[in-house]
Amino acid sequence: MHENQNIEWKSSWRDTFLKTVCAFAITQIRVYDEAIAFWNDGSLPAGLSIADLKQTHPSKPRNPLIAEVCAFAGYIEAWGRGTLKVIEACKKAALPEPQITELSGGILFTLFKPKAKLNPQKVDPTKKDLNKRQLKAIKYLQLNEKITNKIYQDINNCARNTATKDLAKLVELNIITSNQSKGAGVYYALH
Repeated sequence: MHENQNIEWKSSWRDTFLKTVCAFAITQIRVYDEAIAFWNDGSLPAGLSIADLKQTHPSKPRNPLIAEVCAFAGYIEAWGRGTLKVIEACKKAALPEPQITELSGGILFTLFKPKAKLNPQKVDPTKKDLNKRQLKAIKYLQLNEKITNKIYQDINNCARNTATKDLAKLVELNIITSNQSKGAGVYYALH
């Protein structure tokens, strides 16, 4: 993640957290490797849809006193713009658009980290002697943050020794990196 993406990522989740505290009574936060999710108990106020949150809309905080305190403290700029600011910040930093869904009687707001991007020269089969399994693993890593030996075996339908040798070559070619040298818990990511 580039530094400007990191700053925007932190800013986005901070703004989302403040929005959820002001808007709902119960907030649950879950942090994953690839995302951070904010879940709030209760549905949106009457007359407000998920689509409305992605455009200019009226503010209807469930906790007006908390919202007012946050506004006076300068933590939030104006009511009804929180989701728009988060979406704008993500776009500005080339981050994926946040996902807003209804789930289990509440609203789930998920912010995603950027997907890893790979320099195409690193995977040019004419410049690097890569086999189909290795190319498939690189495509997998462009969509996912990491791959394990077991996942490599599964997506390529190959033996563990084959996966180990293929992954070692990708590390040697400086296309992927390993979180550790060997043993349980080893995973690989794009370099």
